[in-house]
Amino acid sequence: MQPHAGQPVETTGRPLGEGSAAMILVHGRGAGPRNILELADVLAHPDFTYLAPAAAGNTWYPYSFMADTASNEPGISSGLAVLGGLIERVIQAGVPRDRIVLSGFSQGACLMSEYAVRHAGRYGGVIAFSGGLIGPPGTTWPYEGDFAGSAQGARERKRGRLLEDGGDGREAPVPGNGPPDQRRRDRGRPFDRGRRGVVSPNTGRGAASRKCGRGTTGQSS
Repeated sequence: MQPHAGQPVETTGRPLGEGSAAMILVHGRGAGPRNILELADVLAHPDFTYLAPAAAGNTWYPYSFMADTASNEPGISSGLAVLGGLIERVIQAGVPRDRIVLSGFSQGACLMSEYAVRHAGRYGGVIAFSGGLIGPPGTTWPYEGDFAGSAQGARERKRGRLLEDGGDGREAPVPGNGPPDQRRRDRGRPFDRGRRGVVSPNTGRGAASRKCGRGTTGQSS
């Protein structure tokens, strides 16, 4: 069963195959491709294609990312298959993997992080806004590969979370995902790369799980 198969993929920026790089953005629970593509307006790189897949029912999986993994199936496996197919589509269009940036917010960051660690290699970058690897406490991720050569926006830690360098444990809002007055202030403002969407490596997973996993609807990822 593949609940997310056949869902639309929305794009903006350069047409796929005409630019030299691509960013795949994975939306959070209760949101959709258009929400996450607001980030493309902020990033606005002229040579990027931005692609955002849609989850069936606006949700990649039903429960928290820290719930028993089996309870979130087949959503997780189906979502991972969507990401794999989309990455292959981008590669077939002439964009190599080391020019593909993987990004996601909240539940989408968890799904994207899980895909990245299962298929570790040289990407253009891996960016997780308020997300972590999927699995209950005690889960290990004994996957092969590493992110050598990838941009260091995020890196794998032994605790199984993707964390951005320089985090101080405070969660800052992602542009376009706050209340309306915050969204108006965020439009056109460049990212503060040292603060947004990061979790301190000194924070335990229980604390991190309270920080990450809050989508635009306020539901747990």
